[in-house]
Amino acid sequence: MEGYAERRALIFRTLEDPHFKAHFRMNRYRATFEILVNTVQQHRAATGRLIRAERTPIHEVIQMGLWMMFNKDTFRSSGANFGTAPSNQHVHYKNFVEIIC
Repeated sequence: MEGYAERRALIFRTLEDPHFKAHFRMNRYRATFEILVNTVQQHRAATGRLIRAERTPIHEVIQMGLWMMFNKDTFRSSGANFGTAPSNQHVHYKNFVEIIC
């Protein structure tokens, strides 16, 4: 069981289409996801919210937010999937929702 969280997080970071599309409802290497990444990144730069973004890559922050929106999962379980603490997962999700709303 040791290393499970790390292996699970690696799987989510390296998902390819069509598995990525099944979980996140958009293609990974297509315009939709890239536009979303760029938009969120520009908003974070404009509002000064880059402190956490420097520790967690922006594409992972967006994946965490999309995962919570589309998969009715708990922060504990989702944190395990992405290899982050539930509290970090919640902060990223909250910021992501504030940006897109």
